[in-house]
Amino acid sequence: ITFFSLISITMISPNNLLGKENDILNEKQIIRMAEKNFSSITTLEATFIQIASDGNIENGKLYFRRPFQLRIDYKEPLNLSLVTSKRWIYVNDKNQKQVDAYPLSESPFAPMLEKKINFENDSFTTNAKIKNGVAIINFLNKKGYGTDQLSLEFDIKSEKDEVWELKRWIISQPNGLKTKITLQNIIYGKKLENKLFGVPSN
Repeated sequence: ITFFSLISITMISPNNLLGKENDILNEKQIIRMAEKNFSSITTLEATFIQIASDGNIENGKLYFRRPFQLRIDYKEPLNLSLVTSKRWIYVNDKNQKQVDAYPLSESPFAPMLEKKINFENDSFTTNAKIKNGVAIINFLNKKGYGTDQLSLEFDIKSEKDEVWELKRWIISQPNGLKTKITLQNIIYGKKLENKLFGVPSN
C-alpha cells in the first residue's frame, strides 16, 4: 500500500438546503468563504472511517492543529500513523517497524497546512462550487501529470449561514482511484498535547 493511496480523506454531510446554488455565491466568493472558515479552526479531533475505491475500509483517529500539524492514526490491522511537521510528512508503519518521510510541499495536503490559508496561489490550480448544500474546493498541484488532487468539502447549514463546517477532504489519484475518510465525533478547539505531533520512531 503506497502512502498517497492511503491518505484521501472524506467527511460527509447530507445537506440539501441550498436550492439555486450558483445564484448565491460565485467561485471567488466560495473560495474566500472557505478560506475564512478554515482559518478559524485552531484544533480538530475526530474519529474517522476511511473507504477506498476498492471498498476497503479502515478506521482510526485524527488530530489537527493549525497551521501545519496533522496526525492520522489507523487502527489494526493497518496499524499506521501519519504525522506532519512544517516541511515533512512522516509515515510510521508499525507493523513493518519503519518510518518514511516525504516533503510536505509535494503532498496533496499542502494547501490546508500552510501558516496563512490561501486557497489560490502559484503552487496549485483551484476551482470551487456549491452542490446540495456542500461547498467543494478542488486543488490540483501545478506540477502536472502524476499528482493527486485534494478536495475539501464544507457543510453549509442555510443560505444565510456564514459558518461553514469542514466535513470532508478527498484525495483523487490520476488513475481515478479515490480514498475517502468520514469524520465523526468532531471536537473543535480542544487543547492537543505536543507529543501527538512529534517525529515518530519505532
